[in-house]
Amino acid sequence: MKALTRVLCSSALKFASRRISDSYLSRRLLWHVAELGPARVDDAAGLTEIAVRATKHDGYDDGAVSRFMPGLKVNLALIAAGLVHVAEGEQGVLGGYVSFRPTGMGGLILLEGIFVDPAYSRRGVGTRLFATAVEHSRKMAGNVILIIRARTR
Repeated sequence: MKALTRVLCSSALKFASRRISDSYLSRRLLWHVAELGPARVDDAAGLTEIAVRATKHDGYDDGAVSRFMPGLKVNLALIAAGLVHVAEGEQGVLGGYVSFRPTGMGGLILLEGIFVDPAYSRRGVGTRLFATAVEHSRKMAGNVILIIRARTR
C-alpha cells in the first residue's frame, strides 16, 4: 500500500490556527469536549480501542486491522512524555486522541496519529485535536508537521 505524505509548512500552520478559532469551534462543536489534555497511561487500552474502531469505520476489515495493530497501539513512551492528548467528554468518555513527536530534524514534528471514535465523528473533535497538535508543535519549536497516512478506500 502506497502511503501519501502531507507536509504543513509554517504559513499553513498560521492559516490553520486562524481557521481553528474559538468562535469557529463553538459553532462546529456539537459534542462538548469537557477536557482536552494529556493522556494518562491507564487510558492506553481505551485509546487503542478508539484507533481500532476508527480504522474499521474507514472500511478496513479485521485482517487489515490486525496487520495495522502495531501502528494502532498507543505508544506508552509518548504518553509518559506528554505527547498524546485526549478529547474527553463531560462524563469522562474518551472521544479521540492525537499523538505527535519531534523528529530531531530541525523543527519537523511527526503526527503519529489522530483518531476520533466514530460515535463522535463530524462533531469537531478531530479539529480540536489537530489544533492541539499545532499548538504543541509550536511549543516544541516546530515549523513543519509531517502527516503520513494510508490511502483510504
